[in-house]
Amino acid sequence: MRCYPVRYFKVTIIIGAFVALVVALLYEGGLFVPADSALANVTLQNYVPAWHRGIQYPLFTLFAFVFTWSVNCFFKRMQTFQNC
Repeated sequence: MRCYPVRYFKVTIIIGAFVALVVALLYEGGLFVPADSALANVTLQNYVPAWHRGIQYPLFTLFAFVFTWSVNCFFKRMQTFQNC
């Protein structure tokens, strides 16, 4: 049985878009504010860094797709090893 790489690409696009949307909703909902405050305390900063949407949105969209692609490659390799 031959596996085509387009199948994994489509799965990556669908799941990556979903993950990016969920993270965007959490970001806009302010769910990351306590984590930012805690991180500022741990790094001994006396201020919480400002949010820059122009930087944040492309970054978490990129990381969502990179993470999804990595997970798909892992499962694709596991499937290949099982067929041997």
